[in-house]
Amino acid sequence: MCKKSLTAANFDFKLLGMFNEIYKYSSVTRAAEALNCSPAFVSKCLQKMRVYFSDPLFVRNGQKLTPTTMAETIHLQIARQYSGILNSLDALASSTTKDLLIIHCSAWFATRIIPRIVTWAEANAPGCRIVHRDAMRAQDTPEDLLLQRDVDLVFDMDPIFHSAIVTSAILDEKLSVVCRIDHPRLGSQICAAEARLEKFAVLNTRQPGLQSTQATIESQLGERLVRYSTCSVQSIPAVVAHTDTVGIIPTWLYEKSRHVYPLRELATEFELNSVRTYMIYNKVAMQNAIFARLIAWLEHNPFNP
Repeated sequence: MCKKSLTAANFDFKLLGMFNEIYKYSSVTRAAEALNCSPAFVSKCLQKMRVYFSDPLFVRNGQKLTPTTMAETIHLQIARQYSGILNSLDALASSTTKDLLIIHCSAWFATRIIPRIVTWAEANAPGCRIVHRDAMRAQDTPEDLLLQRDVDLVFDMDPIFHSAIVTSAILDEKLSVVCRIDHPRLGSQICAAEARLEKFAVLNTRQPGLQSTQATIESQLGERLVRYSTCSVQSIPAVVAHTDTVGIIPTWLYEKSRHVYPLRELATEFELNSVRTYMIYNKVAMQNAIFARLIAWLEHNPFNP
């Protein structure tokens, strides 16, 4: 295997924290317990280091992991200095100020939630810069991003169950079935028989939090013919307004869009399930007083339905 050029620009220094714990305990499982994360996550981090250094770093010896010569060198020359840097960073993290807040969520949640956060920051943390990130690296999940402290806040339809992470419901989003005002076939409501004759504009997602709602819709309206599929729910009102397609969108989005597009809401014979949104963050982030105040404000000031 060809060895990479060992430059700081190519290396994720957060991996050294994982390395330290594996070295200390000679075990991935015990290192995970000490770090309050899953063994699978620690193993993933160890694999990244193995690829980077082109070395196994630890080899199994009975029930323990024994460090290789390369691992011993890393520990002696790098890891100890890294521990001192971590202590300094922990001190900074527990300060009362916060000048950067990184939020990971879809474009929809950025539209729905982030404006309130920016408004709060203007009044309560004027020096804080807020950054929205949507795209993730292929190997990372929202859980990875939070555990590695790459982001501060995540908003998602799927909760995360981890002892180091807090997941709380922040919003229940009602849904509406919509079509254009002068749709040639539909009246004030839509039933299963009518739905079979129409084509739909649908949100294309594999998120479990939305799939249960989609399954309910399918059971009531039957399997729908799709004219337009998208990852951006914000585009559906525009498509519906200019075509004979039917869409199912958040009621909040419908109320905003109907003042821009010629849309109307269709009644149904069944009740559409609300879609729940979760606010997710690392417990360690609550050491920062400004961040803790923001979280408390979001939890005690519900969103408009």
